[in-house]
Amino acid sequence: MTDPDLVAPAILSDIGVAESTRTPEERLTDYLADLELLLVLDNFEQVVSAAPPVSRLLADCPRLRVMVTSRAPLRIYGERELPVEPLTIPDPAGQASIEELESFEAVVLFADRARAVRPNFRIDTSNSDAVIGIVNTLDGLPLAIELAAAWVRLLSPQAIRVRLRDRLSLLTGGARDLPARQQTLHGAIAWSYDLLDVPTQTLMRRLGVFVGGFDLEQVRGGDRPPIGRTRRADPAGRAESAETARSQRPSPISDAGDDQAIRPRTSR
Repeated sequence: MTDPDLVAPAILSDIGVAESTRTPEERLTDYLADLELLLVLDNFEQVVSAAPPVSRLLADCPRLRVMVTSRAPLRIYGERELPVEPLTIPDPAGQASIEELESFEAVVLFADRARAVRPNFRIDTSNSDAVIGIVNTLDGLPLAIELAAAWVRLLSPQAIRVRLRDRLSLLTGGARDLPARQQTLHGAIAWSYDLLDVPTQTLMRRLGVFVGGFDLEQVRGGDRPPIGRTRRADPAGRAESAETARSQRPSPISDAGDDQAIRPRTSR
């Protein structure tokens, strides 16, 4: 769904409220007014301009709570943001034991998805370094880890790690019953990129030339701060993007024709 005007009708349809001559927002408010209910709205970034009606709904329905997943905040009163961070990953330079590796979310996910295609798979001293390398290379991103683990059917973790030099070519073959954007890493990144407005797409392309992080001074030509999956690297305000996502950006930059203009400035 990408039409904000269809949000209220879609909710009414899902909860089975009968049609009437009143507006969808009025009917939804009447139905929820006295209910104690948690309303979950997923992928709301596609209809973020529908945030004001959600705010009015919360004001008129005191026992209602709304949980929203979105790549952009709603920016309404009372909103509390809970960023979803990448999965925890072990230090590639560390000396974690096999037992200690099981405390890292990314390692647990890799092992679980690997066993789904090869039931006798286990992490041991022969492959632990490769698994640590895989989850670090993929920045702890769940979809990327799941797609990599599926290759355990044919390849050892060591071979997978080597082939991750070309992440986007390797990380394909997701479940057929998932949306197309979740079947390949390229599809997931491209889908997210297409949701951005044109100025933000330009900014994301230009950020793709920064390897190892960037600060606001380096991107001062933009009219907005960097968005998306960035991580604060130091107290001075320097940030970095997940390399798995950054590696997708050179192609859009080249297609847009501003690669040659941007790279010389960043290399000074």
